Amino acid sequence: MAEYRLKLPARQPGQIRFEALRVAPHIFWGLPGVGKTAHLRSLADRCYIFIPSERLAIDLCAPSVVEVSTDSGEKKVLRDVPHEWVLEANEAAARGERVLIFLDELTTASDDMEARMLSVINERQVGSERIHRDVAVVAAANPPAIAPGGRPLHLPMVSRLAHYWFEPNYADFGADFASYWGDPPSLPGIDQSCWSSIRADVGSFLLKNPSYVMVFPDIDRVDFEDVRTTIYPCPRTWDNFTRILAAEGLSVRSDEALDVAAATVGERMVVALREWQRLVDIPDIREVLANPREYAVPKRVDSQIALAMHLSIVSPNDAGSALIALARLASKGEKCREFIRPAIFRLVDKITEAGTEIFTNALRSLTQEEVDLMTRVNQEIADLVNRARRGRRR
Repeated sequence: MAEYRLKLPARQPGQIRFEALRVAPHIFWGLPGVGKTAHLRSLADRCYIFIPSERLAIDLCAPSVVEVSTDSGEKKVLRDVPHEWVLEANEAAARGERVLIFLDELTTASDDMEARMLSVINERQVGSERIHRDVAVVAAANPPAIAPGGRPLHLPMVSRLAHYWFEPNYADFGADFASYWGDPPSLPGIDQSCWSSIRADVGSFLLKNPSYVMVFPDIDRVDFEDVRTTIYPCPRTWDNFTRILAAEGLSVRSDEALDVAAATVGERMVVALREWQRLVDIPDIREVLANPREYAVPKRVDSQIALAMHLSIVSPNDAGSALIALARLASKGEKCREFIRPAIFRLVDKITEAGTEIFTNALRSLTQEEVDLMTRVNQEIADLVNRARRGRRR
């Protein structure tokens, strides 16, 4: 994978600021499937995506029309007709929305299309219509060597952009994936709770094995006539894996899941997942939430991580019990705490954002010993509990 990585400054998803994109156009380079498009789209309230292979050059310039007036003889006037999307984007930006013009798959652009994009990026103009100053312009691309029909950017384009390498945080990807970054999409015909549980299992597997999040194949050794050698794990294919399992009503721990893994994340991951299936055994989450101080804590770290991921995605009504159960997990040693720390972070974030009486009561239910355990993992939990207790005394 290293040989395809461009030697550019790296930016992790959490380091990308919409405000920076708004004042200067950026391009984020990265390998296929790492989540460039998904993350950049998530930064905006409204996103207009242009993929060169799916667009015509005229989509980025205003078409001209001839108006004819006969009031005082025939008179022809040539004028530009702004695209509806430009007017819509400008109006949204004027209302204070975060608006993004996203030029995706830039290394697949033809010379003509790339030339049309120059004025959008630099002059912030589409035909005669100026782009609102608060609209951000951003691009993304795979290195030309691995892009379909890939070609290097011309120097005028290169000079218009700030260039960064998109570097996902693989260490935390599993925990983020379990909650789907706090905003899971609604999939048609899919039981959301089923998909959530599947993501928690896969998230725990990847949290313990962050090197499996992305394993890009060695192009020189790939046999493109044997598709099995081209299937590889990456954020996109792990997402597809969980969606197919949810659609087919399969558990990650089932034998059938291994066939789905071979079809989506590759045969190498089948071996790793089969070993994970053998090791992981967690108690029923409903029983844990019903008895958060008395449940039998799994002995294996893999199982403890899986349990923590499931507890991190519970509903608001169960947050108090989940916190107590996580405190019990935190008491099992530093090695366990290292892996369940992300689960506690996510649950604390959920509590902080909700700010409801349910969560205040949940925090008050923790004993001092449990607070002390949590504080070793996450100082923020102590601050939240202290505020909740002060509220109770009042």
